Amino acid sequence: MKQQQAGLYVVVAPGDQWVPTMSAIIAKVFLGHPCRGHRRPGMAESAPSFLVHEICAGSAAGKADEIRASVEFGLREGRIVILLAGSRLALPPELGVAADHTLFVMAPDRICLTEVLEAVDPAGRRSGLRGLNLRAITPASLRLAYRPQTTARDYLRRLKPLTLRSKTKANRFDSLHGIDKAKGWATALKLDLKLWRQGKIGWDDLPRGLLLAGPPGTGKTSFAGAIADHIGIAFVPTSYATWQRSGAGHLGEVLKAMNVVFTEARVLAPSVLFIDELDTVGTRGGRGVRDDWWRAIINALLEQMDGVASNEGVIMVAASNNPELIDPAILRSGRLEDRIDLQPPDANALTRIYAGHLKGRLDADVDLPRIARMSAGATGADVARICKTANRRARHEARFVTTDDLMVAIGVDGGIADPQQQRRVAVHEAGHAIVAMAYSVLCVGDLSIVSRGNTAGHAEVSASRSGILTPAVLDAMLAALLGGRAAEEVAFGNISAGSGGGDSSDLARATQLAATAELSLGMRSDGLVWYPQVSGNRLSQLFGQRPDIERAVRLRLDAAYTNARELIAARKPLLELLAERLLTRKVLSAREVMDLANMAEAPAIGPLACAS
Repeated sequence: MKQQQAGLYVVVAPGDQWVPTMSAIIAKVFLGHPCRGHRRPGMAESAPSFLVHEICAGSAAGKADEIRASVEFGLREGRIVILLAGSRLALPPELGVAADHTLFVMAPDRICLTEVLEAVDPAGRRSGLRGLNLRAITPASLRLAYRPQTTARDYLRRLKPLTLRSKTKANRFDSLHGIDKAKGWATALKLDLKLWRQGKIGWDDLPRGLLLAGPPGTGKTSFAGAIADHIGIAFVPTSYATWQRSGAGHLGEVLKAMNVVFTEARVLAPSVLFIDELDTVGTRGGRGVRDDWWRAIINALLEQMDGVASNEGVIMVAASNNPELIDPAILRSGRLEDRIDLQPPDANALTRIYAGHLKGRLDADVDLPRIARMSAGATGADVARICKTANRRARHEARFVTTDDLMVAIGVDGGIADPQQQRRVAVHEAGHAIVAMAYSVLCVGDLSIVSRGNTAGHAEVSASRSGILTPAVLDAMLAALLGGRAAEEVAFGNISAGSGGGDSSDLARATQLAATAELSLGMRSDGLVWYPQVSGNRLSQLFGQRPDIERAVRLRLDAAYTNARELIAARKPLLELLAERLLTRKVLSAREVMDLANMAEAPAIGPLACAS
């Protein structure tokens, strides 16, 4: 750096704890001062002069104006200005963007530690690093482990306990549930990285990147960080919003911030570079007058992903709630070539998530599997909120968390207050199950009358042979979808609007399925023809233009509804039994539903094996 031209140089240390030590090194190597004691920011007498500032987390907030003025003065005077930071995020944003060069300094690796051991004890062996957590080493731990005339063995014996405190972070991987496919990907990556480090495979043999797609709250960001923890490598998070905030928001500053974070990931390699909310960047050709801006952003991102410098050692992981909005070039082979869709956890995963959040705080009488079934459709983030609320309620009364605490937090008591409305919901959901059980091609899951969002209840029904949609499966699914409405008519002599409404309602899903059969699946009774799938307003427009298709769809729905009504009428005792049990327990598992069906001795019930 002594030979460098005047300008602004940013040096990012492995952490705040390294800043004073590195400042002393700079003072010794570049400024000619001894590496002892603390030196206030100042200028060397020789030309070109140096100006050094130490910036740690939180320290820049109150001194930002002072640091900025000092940097501006040094640059005006033609000096070399060095900003030494414990993290890139600790820098005032405009100074990070204005830097002529940014240098990321890595924490000590095994080669470095071997050299330290040789300096401590030239006669010492180079072995004994097993059990040493390199990521937790700090200048203080290196100094605290040292004694005059110590041996390498004794030095390591004192150093290892000082690095144990950070190893518990790896437990985060084991605490994530309901994402088995994603965890399998990370475990395979860990094995591949080990082989790569041993020189047994090349970097081209490893996956280039991974897209985590799914609705909010399904653990995409948590899992990305857990990958790095599980493997034991650096984690570098970023997003378009971070690049945008790095300066005044001009295109050049955004692109420079993107380059900085990719450079950081390369310096810290092996590392996980995580890009959150990737769909924010969008796709080229779809932004109208702003398309030039986004085209430049996406092209620069593609260049970074392809490696304007070598990306060896950098695993790219991105997250998106709307993957369909991402430019296809970003997702092609060689970039984010793998994709895993994360969905809300099932009942088993929810049970484990609850157990993790409530460990040591749960009353012995709580039936967590039942609580999990009440939470059907909840995400991991939802469960964290529910447990926090229940914990707070129990804490204020100095006791363990009870079933009542959890039910209140879930919102069971905040649903439908009218007993007649509750009974109608219970009959409705029981109707879905009864029709599904009458068909051997369908499986029945959990039933619930716990309201969630815009739905007052829920019934899980699925095809028993996934992947193949035959006319028999189609007719059974249509009847099951309309079974709730049929049950209301059988039980009360009238129906409610509970089957209709939005595009996720029973009637909407049945109409869409019947229309797909007519348009796209080759199941028309009036000749063979294929149409692209349509939904929503486009489907209603098609019905207006093609009354023959609307009539064919209506005939399918009418036939399915007639079948559903006849099946439920023949099983009215079972309908009453399921509805009463739902009103009492709020949720019923698939096994409980089948046991009640056997108890009622309902005819033509599907095989028990279909209980999911």
